[in-house]
Amino acid sequence: MDSSRPPTGQAKLADALHLLGHYAHDHHFESRGSETVMTDEVVFRSPLGPIGALVDWLFMTSYLRRLLVERGEAIKREAEAKLTG
Repeated sequence: MDSSRPPTGQAKLADALHLLGHYAHDHHFESRGSETVMTDEVVFRSPLGPIGALVDWLFMTSYLRRLLVERGEAIKREAEAKLTG
């Protein structure tokens, strides 16, 4: 793997973020019995006013949602592998 480039999921996220005028991302963790639930809270806005808002509505919302779900699943797999490995 090329160490100068982030892992694939991080590279995709970095590529998407440079297009945004505003981006804030927080993780929230909650214990539920024997499990820990991670929730992503994301606020973003593309530049260019009404054009950016249209881009967000048509593309960016679903793109970022899919990307964050993929990353969440990867984090879960890695955490569970460490527990069982």
